[in-house]
Order: sequence, then structure tokens, then C-alpha cells
Amino acid sequence: HRQRRRHRVQSERSHRLGETLTRLAPQIKDRVERRRPATNESRTTRGFFEGLGTKEKKALSRSIDWESVPPALTPDAVGGGGIRHNKGVRIRRKRMQLEALFVLLVDLIERHNLVTTATTTRSNSGCDGYLHIVDFGAGSGNSCLVFCWLLRDTCRFTLVDEKSQAVAIGKQRTREAGLDSTVSWMCGDVADFDAPFDIGLATHLCGGATDLAMANCLDQKAAFLVTPCCLGKLKFHVA
Repeated sequence: HRQRRRHRVQSERSHRLGETLTRLAPQIKDRVERRRPATNESRTTRGFFEGLGTKEKKALSRSIDWESVPPALTPDAVGGGGIRHNKGVRIRRKRMQLEALFVLLVDLIERHNLVTTATTTRSNSGCDGYLHIVDFGAGSGNSCLVFCWLLRDTCRFTLVDEKSQAVAIGKQRTREAGLDSTVSWMCGDVADFDAPFDIGLATHLCGGATDLAMANCLDQKAAFLVTPCCLGKLKFHVA
């Protein structure tokens, strides 16, 4: 019964997402065309950062003070959850990714606060006035726990993952950092989460599941920030 319900919910949300994307397609196409580079050269990650101005580079480099982050929450955490192989390059890239995502997340939060102030409404997430942020496919928290620490005074987080071992490691890291009052964990599927929230994250979620996360955000009228991985596997979803 639970599996049938999950499939039904996934189907309904995917259908609504498809309708929404179809409606927004002209706007998306227009934005892409306006932002398209003048040349046809592909832009690698390195090229993107090299293309930033001094002001933007400074904003990214200062977005996270890694010295202030508890060791249990950093990408090179020892004892579970951190990067283990090819640590030097991967940790540097992960930090760059998190710094860039944090800039975007803070911008989303500021936009949300402006909207709620203008409409004289508060967060309807049931978090006692705190902004409720959900990270779908959180793993053991390698992407989101840093954000939880940096935003612990103004936000409450729910981290969702279907792997019990990853959730157990994430809970341990949460306790070690003293974030029990800021972070809650749920072991389950993306489609099973139906509590209200304000902003949805999917920073390391496979392509098909990212669609479900966005559909969940649309259901809740929540903003979202997604960076889907495993795009090479999409051929198995559309075959």
C-alpha cells in the first residue's frame, strides 16, 4: 500500500511539475538566450570562476569562514561523513561549491524575507517563526550541515535521505556540532515528506529525484535551489 501511494504521489507531482515547466518554458528560454555567452565555447567550472570579477570572487571567498565551522561539519571531517579519497582536490572543489551555493541560498532567504515583510505574513512552516529549509537527498550532511551551522540563529532545517546509514552518520555529526535544536533528520523517500517548509534544497540528488523535490517545493509554494547530479543517468529515465 505504501509503495502504491508513493508511486501515485510521484506521478501526480511529476505531472504538475511538467505542466508548470511547460507554462514557464518561454520565460526560461528567454533568460537562457539573454545569458548565453557570445562565443560557442563551453564554460568549465574553472572558466566560470575565472570569468568572475574581483567583487564576485571576494564575495565567494568570504561567504564561509571555514575556521569557524566545527570540524565535524567540514568536507574533510574525520570519523564519518567527510571526503575520503583524493581529498586535496575534492575538498577544495567541495568548498568552492558550498561557498557558491551559500551565496545563492542567502539571496533566496533575503528575497523570502522581503516578500513576507511586504505581505505581512510570516513563515507557515510551523517552526516558531524560523525559516524552515529542507534538504532532499542530504546524505550524511556533507552539503547542508555547513549551512545549518551558519544559519542556526534564523533557520531550522530538516535533512531527508532514504539511506539509514547516512542518516545515522548525519545525526552523529549534528550532535557533535551541537545542532540538535536546529537540525532534524528524516529517513525516507523524497515523496514521503509532506510537512510545510519555506525553501527546498537538492544539492546532491539524482536527476529524476530532483524533479520530485522541485514538485514538492511547488506543492508547498516554496523557493528551491537545486544542483542535480548523475545527469548521465537521465537516459535510463527517458528511454
